[in-house]
Amino acid sequence: MKAEETTTKPVRARRRREVAPEEAASTELTEAQHTMAQTGEQLLEDAQILTDAFTDAVRETRSLVQYQARHHPYRTLGAAAGAGFVLGGGLSVRLTRTLLGLGGRLLLKALWQRATKASL
Repeated sequence: MKAEETTTKPVRARRRREVAPEEAASTELTEAQHTMAQTGEQLLEDAQILTDAFTDAVRETRSLVQYQARHHPYRTLGAAAGAGFVLGGGLSVRLTRTLLGLGGRLLLKALWQRATKASL
């Protein structure tokens, strides 16, 4: 009878646990929340790095302007007046184009002379 008992017992196969749609959505949601949290942390870290870099640049610029104002006050006033004039619309488009063209040609001439002296 022992032989019959072993053959008559039903063999239970392990079935995978079926996941209800609500539970699957919940799992996906928590994964999405985790991903969003990681992205948010990375953005916060990047923003902090950018803020630090910007703060350093402002400090350096302030230091440079203070140095120029103390050691070259007339040059600094002239540059400020010129920038204010240009930003205020004091130059026409035609005059600006002419001045930029002239400045570009002078710059190219100086670079060409420097390059030819260096090659000799």
